[in-house]
Amino acid sequence: MNSDAEAAYHLTMMEIFPNPPVICIGGALTDRKYRLKAALDSDTSNPAVMTVGFGGVARNVAETLARLGVRAALAAAVGDDAAGGALRDGLAALGVDVSGVRTTPGEPTADYAAVLDGATGRLHFGVVSMDGAERLMEQRIGDVLAALPAGAIVFAEANLTARALEAAVAAARSTPCFLALDAVSIAKAGRLPDDLGGVGLVVMNEDEAAASLGRRGAPHKQAQRLAGRGATAAVVTRGAAGAVLADASGVVVQPALQGLTADVTGAGDSLIAAMLWRISLGETPRDALRWGVAAAGVTTESAATVHPAMSAAFLSAALSRMPQP
Repeated sequence: MNSDAEAAYHLTMMEIFPNPPVICIGGALTDRKYRLKAALDSDTSNPAVMTVGFGGVARNVAETLARLGVRAALAAAVGDDAAGGALRDGLAALGVDVSGVRTTPGEPTADYAAVLDGATGRLHFGVVSMDGAERLMEQRIGDVLAALPAGAIVFAEANLTARALEAAVAAARSTPCFLALDAVSIAKAGRLPDDLGGVGLVVMNEDEAAASLGRRGAPHKQAQRLAGRGATAAVVTRGAAGAVLADASGVVVQPALQGLTADVTGAGDSLIAAMLWRISLGETPRDALRWGVAAAGVTTESAATVHPAMSAAFLSAALSRMPQP
């Protein structure tokens, strides 16, 4: 953006979002991570160390926002079981508004299992079961969107159904809100609508972007094609190589924070949360990208899905380690 356009953008953002809540809509589930003790052998049982916590993209983003000092709310579905109650109570203790978390009768809390490389923390593969949660959220999405406060920042992700995501985009076109979308996985990237008009930010990794666009390509080209679908800004994440953002001003490449990787789970969720934090303060997505990539980097340095030390001060210190775009 030129200086005049950027100043106007900041003014508009602060007029619409003087103290915006961030409403996160999507997945909330049990997170099981299996860290292998040796190289993966797909033809036999593999010894591993298991840890159990809570995950789901929307849940992770809501927790990270709360740790960053942002007023966050979660709209999600959990099962009528101990895990669902513990998930809700844990977020409430951090200050997240969980009044939009509903119980799915007769269903367990959704479950995600990840198999991680023992040496690098890289994801070999993950599996998820959340059909009941998807059905309930599709039924409730209209009520959630109708209750949005003026000036809300809304985050929705592809653990929602395609119909629910279409409703979120339609709401963004008709109400004064900032909508961010995330593709979640290769299998679910196709749930995002082709027309992204009204979307403020869309985030995908390279493989998800290839699935959404129907072809592979250089990350900066992928980001430009996604922005060309109508989004104000599109981010393509590249793991250890950082991320690329495309908007009306062009493309910016942000190298990653360099450090030791303990576990990659949740890195993309932290990127989104940190960007939404900065956007809530009036920054453009382009300005917010460095904060997002820094948050992703520090998250990979922790075995936890959300870094337990995450805070505005912690992330500000990490930003000093970031390479320049």
